[in-house]
Amino acid sequence: MKINISSVCLLTLFFVSGQNSFGQAYSPPEGGWQYIYDGDQLQDDEFEALDGDWTFGGGSDSWDGSGIGEDAPGGVSMLDDNGTSFLRLQDTGDPRDHPDTGVGGDPSNRKLFFDRDIVALDDVGEEFLDDGFTLSFRARIATAATGPIDEWYPDGGGFVDDWPAGGLGEHVIEFDSTAHISLFQPFNIGSIGFALTTEEGVNTFGENGLLMNDLNGEVPCQNCGDTGQGETNFIEIADVDEWHEFWVNIQGTPDGPGSHQVTVYMDGSTDGQAFDVTAGVRSDGGGQGPLSFGIPGTSRASAYDLDFIAIKDGLFEPGAAAPGKKGDFNGNDLLDSDDIDLLMADIRTPSGDTNFDVNMDGSVNAADLDFWVADLKNTWSGDADLDGEFNSGDFVVVFTAGTYETGAAAGWAQGDWDGDGQFTSGDFVAAFVGGGYEVGPRPGGPNAAVAAVPEPSSLMLLGIGLLLFVFRRNK
Repeated sequence: MKINISSVCLLTLFFVSGQNSFGQAYSPPEGGWQYIYDGDQLQDDEFEALDGDWTFGGGSDSWDGSGIGEDAPGGVSMLDDNGTSFLRLQDTGDPRDHPDTGVGGDPSNRKLFFDRDIVALDDVGEEFLDDGFTLSFRARIATAATGPIDEWYPDGGGFVDDWPAGGLGEHVIEFDSTAHISLFQPFNIGSIGFALTTEEGVNTFGENGLLMNDLNGEVPCQNCGDTGQGETNFIEIADVDEWHEFWVNIQGTPDGPGSHQVTVYMDGSTDGQAFDVTAGVRSDGGGQGPLSFGIPGTSRASAYDLDFIAIKDGLFEPGAAAPGKKGDFNGNDLLDSDDIDLLMADIRTPSGDTNFDVNMDGSVNAADLDFWVADLKNTWSGDADLDGEFNSGDFVVVFTAGTYETGAAAGWAQGDWDGDGQFTSGDFVAAFVGGGYEVGPRPGGPNAAVAAVPEPSSLMLLGIGLLLFVFRRNK
């Protein structure tokens, strides 16, 4: 069934476009997410990939560990969009069929696929798709306008061409229901996939949007949920090359008409769209992880960006996030010292306001302070004036405020960098442990300096000690 965003049908899906950091369209579910991958780590070890708990390389997966524009065409790169890190995945088709270009052979960055065992690692139930499950992710079709992209090497040989300006998405849900993002329930069989599609190119779906399993009976089986085998389930999204955030609920439906009901919300709305879907059955040796993402088909060239993916066992309806910028607690459309002071105050005396849980782990604590500084503001601990750098100018700011070791209340701009409400020697420890002193803007931000993060030097610490000595002598 094809729908527009005002239709209703039994998998419900909502999305949000725009340049937001992860999870900004919705508040986290009660108790926080069980697991979040937020696109900020890219380890290339076959058995300890991404953040260390993903795998790749089973079956016919053929990633060579390189980024886009490096070795074989395509690959996986970690990029930055205005301070928000994300992954870009590109399968250029099948470079092996183009030996005259000098890029043939394996590994060839085709059939990119990452797996995570969320049952073993994240305490997800063995029959999570049947019992009820919540998934959220933010993604878009990758184009040359938004980052590096390699040429197109179509399966079967022939021409090598520029990547289409509007990008290339998937054109089918595969026979085992693997797609850009897939969920596999190994203990009671069933696989459901979601793929972004485009209208451009060869072997494309022909429309921009989000595709999922067909409706084709009540019992999961191989080929049952393939695109074209039953009633197509599709949401048209004209600007699929812009960021969209999805919240998806899935539950088994023993009485049909499909094998599962998938419920999803959009733009902070509490109204829903729905689809009946029929789950597939996994057979690919490289795609057995209960949670998977990638580009699984040899014949399918595709590229997309993934900002984050989050999961939680059980059905949780989304709640709209507070309006405005994430971390902007005073609502002035800025991330400033007043916001960080409000966060530190809530860490010391919890209010129960989940907006302060900026890292969405279900708790408000020092990890949220670290996340606000590093991920939202893209700066360092010790950056008192929040100009994006931690340097000697920040010491001038905090000592001018005159609260050091006085017992007086202090905020971020007055030297309280560990969140205890005062400016003491402990704040220097917190700042220097962050490793940002005199290295310039934080790597990954829009004005990032390319620099290693050094340990605090003994000379620098001696200078700080002399500064404190002079300050005390002049009190």
